[in-house]
Amino acid sequence: MRPPRVLVLAPLLARSSGGLASAVSALSELLCSAGWGLRVLTTDLGASRDEERARLDARASCSVFPVGNGWNRWMYRSPELIGWVRSHIRDYDLLDIQGVWLDVAVAAARAAFESGVPYVFTPHGQASRQDRKKKLWKKLLFQKLLLEEAWRRAAAIRFLVEEEKELCALPPHPGSVVIPNFVRIPSLSQEEKERGAARISWDGPVILFLGRISPQKGVLEILSAFERVYRSRPDVHLVVAGPDQGSYGAWVRTQASQMAGKAHVHFVGPVYDAEKWALLSSASLFVTLSRNEGLPMAVIEALGAGVPILITAEANVGAAVEAGAGCLVRLEDLDGVAGRMLEILGNAELRERMSRNARRFFAERYSCEAVRGDLLSFYERLSGPARGSGTGEGRGNRAE
Repeated sequence: MRPPRVLVLAPLLARSSGGLASAVSALSELLCSAGWGLRVLTTDLGASRDEERARLDARASCSVFPVGNGWNRWMYRSPELIGWVRSHIRDYDLLDIQGVWLDVAVAAARAAFESGVPYVFTPHGQASRQDRKKKLWKKLLFQKLLLEEAWRRAAAIRFLVEEEKELCALPPHPGSVVIPNFVRIPSLSQEEKERGAARISWDGPVILFLGRISPQKGVLEILSAFERVYRSRPDVHLVVAGPDQGSYGAWVRTQASQMAGKAHVHFVGPVYDAEKWALLSSASLFVTLSRNEGLPMAVIEALGAGVPILITAEANVGAAVEAGAGCLVRLEDLDGVAGRMLEILGNAELRERMSRNARRFFAERYSCEAVRGDLLSFYERLSGPARGSGTGEGRGNRAE
């Protein structure tokens, strides 16, 4: 019997798209290391060159399809991609669709169903009630006309945390499972550490935000809380790392330029690989004031680096706070956010304890070793019965 063959549809694979791209990159290494066949289908949205896309395992195949302008771009529609899926889907044992509010996602699900190939949705937080509020009427129409049928026919839904499953806006699915993403902590050479740390020259404690500079992450609110902290701790620095999202990034920078502590607010742009891990190692505290998440990869990376976290309940990592790795705050209570920042920065013993707890919690929940078995078993269970010659012969449409 040949190894399973998995087809992953990840319409947004640009590194700047954040957690989804990181998750697919890690998944490619996991499946290829297990000897599985893997092809990733993506589009040119957000990434026009190979180096702008998340790195996949060298053993994986990747096909990039165009998304045109106008209606196609508005609907995330790619006739070329869906044509490829219809022609080749029977060569695979399982389709994993990363995302939901996309025409290509629904069209690929339909092609898989009609060919008798099981498929799974991995929503990455996009199926939450909070996320649906963005462009609410467009998404409600899309849900009723297209998405609900594809959702119902799926072999399984993979949520990343229990909170994401509970807050899902789509109908309950009997095949729902909760399996988190995972992160590998790299072993960097001394040269890589030095190169990554070259831009880090701050002479005081560092509060770090890492992620897309978007309203979803509460970056303006982080600035406001930092301004309060700066009045009491003028030695503290706020580092904002990540790509801008639309005009919001420019607005954030304008607001920062008017702050009393503007000289201590540093926008370093997107950071990856050694530079990212060097930045995490320099941080005294990681903060994100999320309004909606699936499982924020930057928070998981901070835990793996042993950085205390300051998060909202909407980040869906409350279990890490319960394990003593940080604190929960409310987006609406910026005085409370600033107070927690000052409390953690002012107590070295507390930071060290939170750091130890963060590393331990990460190892238990989000390391490759912790997730690998569950994730491979999940894929094996879904793809196992259909494996054979790879021609798709003998597959029948599953009952709805």
